[in-house]
Amino acid sequence: MVFHDATLDRLVGARGRIVAHTPAELSRLRYKDQTVGILTFRDLLKLVAGRVPCWSRSKRRPHAETLLGRHRRGGPDYRGPIALMSFDRAVVGELAELAPQLPRGIVIGRPSARQ
Repeated sequence: MVFHDATLDRLVGARGRIVAHTPAELSRLRYKDQTVGILTFRDLLKLVAGRVPCWSRSKRRPHAETLLGRHRRGGPDYRGPIALMSFDRAVVGELAELAPQLPRGIVIGRPSARQ
């Protein structure tokens, strides 16, 4: 599922952690004051249809195989530009070994006041 927060409360009319719900449950939820729901990665790639570059980033620190597997399952036929991103330098290094043909990078930035 493509979703920014770890919990549903801020963006949709539901409560709790996103990982506590099945994809079927999540797909029925709608963003607050919107008719649009939470998309799967595959649905997002269909919507974008290669018209703009995409980058797939995980806030959680999965192993590179997990991030790469999500990309392969979500868009095996996707022909648009895509890059895989992680907050974890080790994951980016593993991606370089597992899929050297894919652009990849580390997500960095200044700490926010909330951290």
